[in-house]
Amino acid sequence: MEPASSAAAQKDVQIDIDDLELQAQGYTRAMPRRFSLLSLISMSYALLATWNGFGSAFGTGFIEASSAGSIWTLTIAAAMTAVTGIGMAELSSAFPVAGAQYYWSFVVSTPEWGPFASYISAGISTLGWWLGLASVTNFIAAMITGIAVLNHPDYVIERWHIWLVFVAVTWCAVAMNVFATKWLPMWNKFILYFSATALSVTMITILACAAPNFQSAKFVFSDTTNSTGWPNDGLAFLFGIVNALYGFLGVDCGAHLCEEIPNPTVNVPKVIMYPVAMGFITAFPYAISLSFVITDFDTVISTPTGLPLIEVYYQATGSKAGTSVLMVAFAICFFGCATANVTSASRQMWSASRDNCFPLSRYWKQVHPRWQMPLNAACLQGTLVSLYGLIFLGSSSAFSSMVGACIVFMTTSYVIPQGILAWRGRDKILPPRALDLGKYGLPLNVLACVWVVFIDIIYCIPVSYPVTLENMNWISVVTVGLVSFLLVAWFVNQRHVFKGPKINFELLQAARHDELLGHRTIDGVAVGDDNAVIEALRRRSLNETKKVRAALSQRKSGAETSSLDEGGLNHESPHDPKEVSSSSQPRQYMFVVGRPTKRRKREHVRESDMTRKASCDSGRSTRSDELEPLPNLTDTVPIPPVDTDYSEVQTEVELYPPQLPSPPDVTWLHGQLDPDMITEVQAVGTPDSENLEQCLQIQHFQDSDTVWSPGSLENVSGTSSEVGHLPASEHALQSSLLYIPQVCFPTLHDKFSGLLDMYDQEFCNYPITCDFGVNPYRYRPETTKGSQHLLHAVMAMSCHFRLRSPSQVAPPTEALSHKNAAMVLYQGALAGAAVSGNALSLLDTALALWQLEATISSLNIWRSHLADAYHLLELHGGVRGWSMSRKANVQVSMILWWDTMVSLLARTECVLPYVYLETVLKTEGRQPWTFYQLNGCPRELFVPMTQLANLSGRSWSNAISVVVMEIEQSVTKYMYPGQGVQCDSDDEEAMHVERDRYHCCEGFRYALLIYILRVFKWPRADYPARLLARMSFLSRVCFDHIAACRPTSIIQKQLLFAVFIAGSEARDPTHRELAEEYCRRWFRKFGYQMYMAVLEVMEAVWAKRDAGEEDFWWGDELDARRAQEGDFVQFCFG
Repeated sequence: MEPASSAAAQKDVQIDIDDLELQAQGYTRAMPRRFSLLSLISMSYALLATWNGFGSAFGTGFIEASSAGSIWTLTIAAAMTAVTGIGMAELSSAFPVAGAQYYWSFVVSTPEWGPFASYISAGISTLGWWLGLASVTNFIAAMITGIAVLNHPDYVIERWHIWLVFVAVTWCAVAMNVFATKWLPMWNKFILYFSATALSVTMITILACAAPNFQSAKFVFSDTTNSTGWPNDGLAFLFGIVNALYGFLGVDCGAHLCEEIPNPTVNVPKVIMYPVAMGFITAFPYAISLSFVITDFDTVISTPTGLPLIEVYYQATGSKAGTSVLMVAFAICFFGCATANVTSASRQMWSASRDNCFPLSRYWKQVHPRWQMPLNAACLQGTLVSLYGLIFLGSSSAFSSMVGACIVFMTTSYVIPQGILAWRGRDKILPPRALDLGKYGLPLNVLACVWVVFIDIIYCIPVSYPVTLENMNWISVVTVGLVSFLLVAWFVNQRHVFKGPKINFELLQAARHDELLGHRTIDGVAVGDDNAVIEALRRRSLNETKKVRAALSQRKSGAETSSLDEGGLNHESPHDPKEVSSSSQPRQYMFVVGRPTKRRKREHVRESDMTRKASCDSGRSTRSDELEPLPNLTDTVPIPPVDTDYSEVQTEVELYPPQLPSPPDVTWLHGQLDPDMITEVQAVGTPDSENLEQCLQIQHFQDSDTVWSPGSLENVSGTSSEVGHLPASEHALQSSLLYIPQVCFPTLHDKFSGLLDMYDQEFCNYPITCDFGVNPYRYRPETTKGSQHLLHAVMAMSCHFRLRSPSQVAPPTEALSHKNAAMVLYQGALAGAAVSGNALSLLDTALALWQLEATISSLNIWRSHLADAYHLLELHGGVRGWSMSRKANVQVSMILWWDTMVSLLARTECVLPYVYLETVLKTEGRQPWTFYQLNGCPRELFVPMTQLANLSGRSWSNAISVVVMEIEQSVTKYMYPGQGVQCDSDDEEAMHVERDRYHCCEGFRYALLIYILRVFKWPRADYPARLLARMSFLSRVCFDHIAACRPTSIIQKQLLFAVFIAGSEARDPTHRELAEEYCRRWFRKFGYQMYMAVLEVMEAVWAKRDAGEEDFWWGDELDARRAQEGDFVQFCFG
């Protein structure tokens, strides 16, 4: 029995996912979810009462545009109501709160204008509901008195008679909501069935009784006689459209009841849209039937009953009893509209009052504990509507104008949030939702706004002409007066009181994502504070997302899929081998969309790239049920054919790849060489591969007094006291000579063996975290095929690390000399016919030269270098070629790291295709190295880092938001494998190294979390202050780990990216000093300019922040610096 009771207890504490979403939006559920989908659709249908609304305004429509006009304007009114409603349906799916327009206006607005927009929306919506109730109950009262006149012709209608009936009907509707609140769902379904029955009986009766005395089809469908007195028939037709809209008021009904229906994200859009279609389907044949049975139009307009509809029924049936029965059925349907109006309006008033939107909100936000409904709000509506009716006693025109203003108020409230949403940008505001209009959302929102503004203007024009005091349209006066009252109340009191709801967007997004996966509850044992709830939701939904995507992948294609487990980010998708030129291996996919963000500068691409870009940048917004691969950059990077003739080389050394202009005073890998050096090369001969090699080997410097000779390097391997104290004359260069150290391959290694040994034992370890067997930077003369360009590159690296003094900013002259020589040879080898056979050897040189470039400048044409490396790898056979070599695997991994670093900072896609990373991940377990040994970042963090880099260049969408949330969750959950394990080694250094590794991994982890907030969430943040506070906190934690990593440990050197990301968000002077000291210390030790570049960027960001520019971030500074040189350059901090 005990297990059963325990299970029952756990079931009792399960929390509904809808309640969690409501909690995230700032509220707790106050009323039971008593409505089903059918009962709420029935209520919305009863509220619209489209065929009843058409019948109540039938006479006015006939005056304005006759039979055909009243029928076809109904079609237009239905279509435009659907346009307006679909925008509200999407908002209700995104934010299912009873406040509806009031709440949506706040959420989609900026924090500064949100309260005002929300208050105005709530005010005019509430006024619209109240005036709408007055119009319905007034018509019911007119019907009752009209039936009395029909049966008793001697009865004279007095205005106070109508007012008494008006008040009685109003309070009956209120009483129905109070005392029969539990039976409202049943009542609404009864009204639905009764309305359908009444409509059918009415149409059959009037058509059967009127036969065969029907109007002609030409009159019914073609006659648009204008009886308004206005000379413009088009204006009269527009009057008819506005008149037909009365039958479609109240489409937001379901949104105000969303807290009383299960799964509102899915169901409420149906409740909004289905009744519009149902209303048109019922009203259209009803309108045609009325037009066919009219026999005397003049009598209909001037009927003694005061209601044209009664006269039409009477002309059709010829029976007072029959007409009375049909009108009673009509009145019952309209009473269902009145009760639904009170239900919706009371929820609207109550919901806004929860946030103190209205004066005396403490009374209107109360829910009666017995009746479980907002009693005070309903009674307030009944009281004010009854007082409205007193105006009818004095002037029927004034009362009609006040009642008619409900169309202006309600339709305007529909489009206020849609207009703000369209203005600010849909993608950065709306969360994941069941109804996503995608690319159609913006035009629909704009069309709805334009339409409502247009009809509001038309509705304020007098219907009859010439205009007199009796037929004057006072709606504009009423509208201005009531809105002025709202504005006065705002500026006097409410702006000091009302601040809007408090929303937890993180909890909302987590709950919504969980809901869209089909989950309806969460166990109460997992619920604590909001953070605990978020963690429980994400933990459960993460695994479910994998299953859903795998199913979608298999459904879309039968191709083989990739199933890599990358720290919980396994996106399985079909793979078309034709899309990858280098391999038929499947690649890893994720949700993406096509168009890059407009505010970011697009990367310079070559002309051959444009075709591929055009296919990727289709501009189509990807839905969450669609999977698209990351762009296959195999097709992006131009790869020359294998049989290309490279023998014809220009006599001038190619400084830049095609179409890449040369910025002044910047030295690149394929960059500017010494002009004298180029001149001397040209003097010797054409720099093809063979001549250039000979040129470099035979060139000797005869003047040893003025030119530093290679022999002086023999002393470099000596003690450190000899370094940096060469005679000044030895550093002097003759501008007329090509300055390249003497290179003779057979004896060169022996001559410089001391320096090369030092490089292999120490210097080659500087770029990586720790040494391992296949170090990509180690120089192996026996495996390099006598490569002169690699030897010079290694000598350049050795000279830099050995001869550079700590205070020296520029690399030593000797290092630059060897670098220039390596570049010339490297360029010649690239242009040689045997380049495909020497691709991996050239890759060794490229890696060494990249490291040396990092000592000169962090701003470089890194993507062009990466494209060249990718070119070499493809020439070597692509994935199938390099994956067979251990050394090539680690080289590709290093290139992938540089590619990711460059892309993260530039917010662009990576150059290397994702299949390269997949291949490395598959083989990493069989390799004698790890990602951590290579760059200080473990595999579990490097994979999401690369994914973020690819996503950062994409425009925002709900699909991307889901992927980013999963990546964030994966990074948050990551735990260092050694964390919590007590080291039982007697080696104190080993224990310290273990802790350094832990803090290094944690530093990268928190840097990625900050990057996600800054790059992906900040541009769409509705509450930036909250996001800034969180980034500041994460920055502190990140710096705690950076500081905990020993400054004497080379492991700390790898944290430059983390220092940059966290330092840019640092506000505490202590953390800024720590970042500054870090950059200066490691620059002094290794001479990489990227350390000083990071410091300069951080200092620029700090200065802007301290000056009050809170929105300024590191991306703005990097973009500004890149713009000075051109979009073809990028930063690399890692």
